[in-house]
Amino acid sequence: MQYDEEALQLIPRIYDAAIDPAKWPEVLLQLASSVGARGAIVLELDELANHAALRMSYCSSNYDLKTIGYYLEHHLDEEMADQAVFARHSQACDEIELISDDVLAPSRQALLERGNVQTLAKFDIAHRSAALLNKDLPSIDRFAFQFSETHGPLGEDGRTKSRILLPHLAKALHVARPTRELAGLNTLLLESLNGLAIGMCLIDRERRILVKNLEFDRQLEEYDVFELDRRGCIRLRNDRAMQAASTMLSSFHHHGHHGARPRKEAITVQPKSHTHNLCIDVCPVENIDGSVSQRNGASIIYSLDTAIPVTIDSQKLTDLYQLTKTESSMLLHLCEGLTNPQISQRVGKSVHTVNTQIKSLLSKTATANRTQLLRLAWQSGSFLLPEIHPNG
Repeated sequence: MQYDEEALQLIPRIYDAAIDPAKWPEVLLQLASSVGARGAIVLELDELANHAALRMSYCSSNYDLKTIGYYLEHHLDEEMADQAVFARHSQACDEIELISDDVLAPSRQALLERGNVQTLAKFDIAHRSAALLNKDLPSIDRFAFQFSETHGPLGEDGRTKSRILLPHLAKALHVARPTRELAGLNTLLLESLNGLAIGMCLIDRERRILVKNLEFDRQLEEYDVFELDRRGCIRLRNDRAMQAASTMLSSFHHHGHHGARPRKEAITVQPKSHTHNLCIDVCPVENIDGSVSQRNGASIIYSLDTAIPVTIDSQKLTDLYQLTKTESSMLLHLCEGLTNPQISQRVGKSVHTVNTQIKSLLSKTATANRTQLLRLAWQSGSFLLPEIHPNG
């Protein structure tokens, strides 16, 4: 994939925003400017018991939050209908292909007669292009560019740039979900890492540890997955995993290759004498601000221990993947960290039957193994430890 100078400057900033959420508005504005758009918005769909609602996660810095709130309040039904159409077209493949708003109505004239489109026109938004950035959980990370009448719809040059940039945005938003939860509590990131049920470790370009949380400390002590050399540089004991990690640590060019399925980029390692896996993500960082002085060329390692019971939104996953009652129950057992024989004993069924049901569950969720399935399930719940959860 060819990276022009603009992409070479913008992609590191995208990953920086994954660690510092305050940077998203400016990053989204730069992303929009790169394709000639007026701005960009990331939305999330809340599917509540009695109704559904859209929540804005982030928007480009040139947008007024009150204006966006007004639009969503007065045109929710129309925007929800548009989102459903965009999502249906975007789901066609794993790649991120922006869908133009001409799919929303049988003709341009019919589109222009709609109330939400007329309201958007008052703010010089004449065209939209949208895509899902996470097709495992399509309710989150719904992305859209907005274009002026003068510019016109997204052109081929803009599509080419989007194919390069949006996979990196998809991964950055994916790995940023734990830090976004912390930001929602209005706490300082580097003082709050110990509130996460996922291991996090900030390393410099030499792989020396700068900051790590308690969960990462626990994994270092209990498992034989990570080791420190005499210089204090961290590495993975498994040669295959270390080779994959080294590749990802070397350059952001090696990230964002799985489009709207960023979970596929994780490295899976099984500790010796254990049946479960650690699932390791690497996120490049150019600059870190805060209680750690600014570091260039750093990286964040996220390490999820799949043996730890997780809190998930089982109803969301059941509805999204059309799971049977048995499959939904099986998912909950897996999320408790139970092995197949342990599940067999609990439910009073043979191991063969349990294996068959889990294979069906993997097939429906498009996951290759239980590690990927658990990562997918965890996305639906919380990364925060119960004692600092805002509702706990």
